[in-house]
Amino acid sequence: MVLTHSSMLRKKIARMTAETFHIKSYIKHGNTLISLTS
Repeated sequence: MVLTHSSMLRKKIARMTAETFHIKSYIKHGNTLISLTS
């Protein structure tokens, strides 16, 4: 039970980290595009 819970928690944290990283890279890419076009 504890093992299952910790693995679920780890998956949740990994997904949140991946989403945060994706959002940050997306924002950085958008800022690069804006600085290039302006």
